[in-house]
Amino acid sequence: MLTLLGDAKTRLATLALCISWTILSRSLLLKLGISSSPGSTFLPPELVECFQSFSLGKGAVTLGMYEPNPTFFALLSRWKQISATLLHSTYVADAFLDFDSRTVNIERALKDLDPLLATYAISHDAGHGKGARLAELRDLLRKGAKFAFTLFSQPSFWSFDWTSDRAAEHGKGDGQLESHGTGSVESTGTGTNIASTLVPAEIVIWPRLLRVMDGDGVKLEGEGEVFGKKLYLSDFGKV
Repeated sequence: MLTLLGDAKTRLATLALCISWTILSRSLLLKLGISSSPGSTFLPPELVECFQSFSLGKGAVTLGMYEPNPTFFALLSRWKQISATLLHSTYVADAFLDFDSRTVNIERALKDLDPLLATYAISHDAGHGKGARLAELRDLLRKGAKFAFTLFSQPSFWSFDWTSDRAAEHGKGDGQLESHGTGSVESTGTGTNIASTLVPAEIVIWPRLLRVMDGDGVKLEGEGEVFGKKLYLSDFGKV
């Protein structure tokens, strides 16, 4: 990672990866290789706590369960839709206007990102100093929280596909990102920094969105339904 940040040609794309990973790793309800603790989510913490109470004594509920119970996930889907409807005014219509339980976690994410971003920040004029930069970053993270709530409100269940098809083509395996609860970005399998194993053309900085289970708790075959396409680090900024 330091190598990528040290190179002016890859620096902006690497910073974009850090921001996108910070947002998306906090955006899913289920533990799809990421932490879903109330203190590290962009979803309303009370929703995460309620969800976790459904599985006390059973271990974490994930879409990677060997034999997921369709009935359980169908009920979970209904709970998501009902909760999102009842909380629409708080977390959509009037989001961040007054009290918003997501604010604490957004500020934590901002404090995690700012030391890195500040190192490479350039003030173009006196009116665009640290305060303005932090305000813009906070607004971006809030948009990420709104995106997380939108995904939560849908009947289906989702996953982000960070796998590198280009790396797989080069015989390096398709794994790229793994969260260790701190938002760090590392290569799956080896635990080494991605810069030491993948070249810029092989590093995904924005994943595809996959719909992997429908609202009736039925897993979709193969990759499920795909939305969007992956953006690789070497393609950042290209039209």
